[in-house]
Amino acid sequence: MLLGGLILAIWTSGAHATSLPDGRAYELVSRYEEAGHEVGLTGSFAFPIEGAANGEAFDWLSLGACCGAVSGSDDVYRSERGPNGWNTKALTPAPPEEFAGILENDGFPVFMAENLESTVFQLEGSYSPGDRRPPHSGSRDLYLQSPSGSLSWISQGPTGAATEVAKPAFADATPNANEVVFSTQEALTSNATGISEGEDYLYLRNAANETTELLDVNEKGELLTPYSASLGSSLRLEGNRNVPAGTVTHAISADGTRIFFEVPEEAGGSPAHLYMRDLTTQTTTPIDDPASPSTARYEGASANGSLVFFTSEEALDGGSSAKELYVFNTTSQAIGPVPGMTAVPISKGEVMGVTAIANDGSRVYYVATNVQAKNANPLGGEAVEGEPNLYMYDAQTEQTTYVATLSWLDVRECNAAACSVEEQNGGLVAEPDTARPATPTPDGATLVFTSLADVTGESHGVQTTLTAEVEQQQDTFQVASTAGLAAKGYVAIGSGAAQRRYEISQIDSPTELTVAETVYTAIPAGATLTQLIPEIYRYGSSEGRLVCVSCSPRSVTGARLPSDGGSYSPHADTAAMNESASEIFFESADELVPGVPIASAASLSGSTANIYEWENGKVSLVVDGKGTLTAFAGTTANGADMFFASEAQFTSVSSGGRLWVYDARVDGGFPEAVPPPPCSEDCRPSEATVFFPEPGSATLLATESPIAPLARAPKWAIVPIGAASRKSFVRTGKVTVTVLLPAPGTVSGVVTARWGGAAHVVARGHTAVGEAGEARISLKLSAAVRRMLAKRGSLTLKLKLRYSASPVVEGAKLTLSSPHASAARRSSGGGRG
Repeated sequence: MLLGGLILAIWTSGAHATSLPDGRAYELVSRYEEAGHEVGLTGSFAFPIEGAANGEAFDWLSLGACCGAVSGSDDVYRSERGPNGWNTKALTPAPPEEFAGILENDGFPVFMAENLESTVFQLEGSYSPGDRRPPHSGSRDLYLQSPSGSLSWISQGPTGAATEVAKPAFADATPNANEVVFSTQEALTSNATGISEGEDYLYLRNAANETTELLDVNEKGELLTPYSASLGSSLRLEGNRNVPAGTVTHAISADGTRIFFEVPEEAGGSPAHLYMRDLTTQTTTPIDDPASPSTARYEGASANGSLVFFTSEEALDGGSSAKELYVFNTTSQAIGPVPGMTAVPISKGEVMGVTAIANDGSRVYYVATNVQAKNANPLGGEAVEGEPNLYMYDAQTEQTTYVATLSWLDVRECNAAACSVEEQNGGLVAEPDTARPATPTPDGATLVFTSLADVTGESHGVQTTLTAEVEQQQDTFQVASTAGLAAKGYVAIGSGAAQRRYEISQIDSPTELTVAETVYTAIPAGATLTQLIPEIYRYGSSEGRLVCVSCSPRSVTGARLPSDGGSYSPHADTAAMNESASEIFFESADELVPGVPIASAASLSGSTANIYEWENGKVSLVVDGKGTLTAFAGTTANGADMFFASEAQFTSVSSGGRLWVYDARVDGGFPEAVPPPPCSEDCRPSEATVFFPEPGSATLLATESPIAPLARAPKWAIVPIGAASRKSFVRTGKVTVTVLLPAPGTVSGVVTARWGGAAHVVARGHTAVGEAGEARISLKLSAAVRRMLAKRGSLTLKLKLRYSASPVVEGAKLTLSSPHASAARRSSGGGRG
């Protein structure tokens, strides 16, 4: 339909349509076509693995041969977005020999490149002529799969026969997967000598150069110690076996030239000291004091390897003998106040652990139990001596800022009386860093984290008391009242560091509840039982704000930050927010938006929940879990793609109750050509009118009710935008759209534009009217979008309008041309704008 030069396309939706935030629409990711038709993955599930950074591809795991897979075992699949929908292909390499049993193709991915262009697999069997392991021996070598599907053998070197049983262990890789760090007992280089029996060498393989280097060596190329080195702090000893446990984020720099690793000085892994291997200069630099009897613990680094952070009790450079946090500048030039090639203490002892580190190393968040900063936080709170206080250190200004006082349950995995100090530390100071429910923006200026403490004073947790003693090995509590408590929620008994958390398994009666774990020590009658509601908080240092993202009077079980943390999107772990933290996604089983049903049988650890989006203070429902297994699976840096997995149905293709992967995508959806619906006499569709379902069937299909025909919907229309208004839109970035409404209601609009391969929300508006007639909605482009318009010369905008009294979604496309950009190009000899 042509209206005043605007090309207008109308989307129709069903009677159960629910508006999604940001103009999102659902797309089925784990799908493929058969004989030209979209079909579901019959008999299979799609367990999410990772999405591409640009949102155009997604990897997932499933049982059952599909989409070109040669086996029915655990196979990896890749879905890629095309103009008419997502389509799937098998990714797991075909085995070179037969394997028996359900794990007949026993291989799995251990790393994906940033945009999923390459994948590192750990594969049983020989996929290279030089790899001659005994068949069915359990050996698993590392291979790099290129975009074409070809395999490059990674766990090899210039020496080594590759004929014995070996299990090389992947450690980490650069974002493009060209440099891969791994460990193995095999001697793969000429200087790989002197290792103790059962210990591993640490190597780096450069796939492009086809070279393998031994890393845990001194500047002469000799092994530092006869014991296993670990990338970052990635190993710990369990029995007689080293297992992955610690942090490897940025332990290999983005360009693959700087490697940070720990080396134990004696058997058993302690004490361990931290080193940097520089492959450009072939030098090895100690980061702490290798002669100290104390241990240094790698905590993280900047992505380029210029700054590395570690904790130690070595009292370096004037630091205390208590646990101290240090920063080491690996360059020859000063970075802020940190001198080159020097370790500097940045805390004042009493450090429990690190919470998050900015990708550029400019800011680090950590927890300490003493007062390390005198400032009041944005809500007027101050650090408390003897409590777990969260601080932010700025490496550019050398300033430490108090953020909030946490709950002991935020930083302890178990009760102080029931486990060692090492086992206690968890939550916001857990190892590895990806286990922490905290994510900073890339520059660290903003931190999003989960806490059981009442950080902003909005908690409404109830308290009750035990009316009978709880004996050891008992799991039922007699209480004064269970009012306000709910299954899958948390309660705490005790106070301070001795406080212990219990998950409620079920509410048995108004005065009795059952917890999910038995009691270790008896609890006396009269003890206070406090409801714990985990909530998500956002601290903006540059904004001077500390707000609760998920707090609501409707919270009962609380919210969960459904992503791995420690840094912004450490590779293979996608953050649950966009890179500015203006959009934050979280899971909750609670009814946080009026009218949204509570997810039945919900479990924050499970996770059967709804997925919500917080955007600049407003909470909206993105995914109604409908009581099924539903979980967040990642988002892109601009927040345009929000991947999730669910057993519920979100498009016209029936899921059959199986777990599928979807994308709630800004400006998403794939129109399908269908015959126009029946039209009443006054409808009079023109030949230019295009009818098709709402993109991606963005309908919460709670039932199988028939879709209401378009003719039953209240008719409303957009008044044509004149030439003068369009010119003003280009010049000022402002436009007022007039719509004709048949009844009172609200109209909301969102404007999107595409550049850089992604959709961006560039303007929003909202208006409400109390009677039928004209309604005006004002839209304003940001200065950044206007600069993009001037730079590009033209920009195509897509407008979507929603009217509360109608399921019809009206859309318009408008191409704006900048006369300034056109003139500039003409004056420089360019073509016409």
